[in-house]
Amino acid sequence: MLLLACLLWLSTMELILRHLGFPTRLAIHLILGAVCALGVFVGLRRKTTVLRRWLVLPGAAVAAFGVYTYVSLSRAAHFEGFSVVLLLLFVLEGVLLLAEAGQA
Repeated sequence: MLLLACLLWLSTMELILRHLGFPTRLAIHLILGAVCALGVFVGLRRKTTVLRRWLVLPGAAVAAFGVYTYVSLSRAAHFEGFSVVLLLLFVLEGVLLLAEAGQA
């Protein structure tokens, strides 16, 4: 839920600030938010064995995005502390989605 709140906040800031290339970043935030919401929805429902199997690909994608964020942040000249929190949340969300899919 924390990652979902962070993505909602980032999406709102993208809409307000409208920096160059904001539609792409906004789309990424909304897609990642939808994956997080899917994980919450599937986690709250008990009889969703079929849906849990579909969490493997989004879970792996979110975890890979977190690792990609870490690599790009470690190579950047300017350090963003908020990005470290987000990348840890991405990796954690991906691992949780994969664990949820493994219960199917």
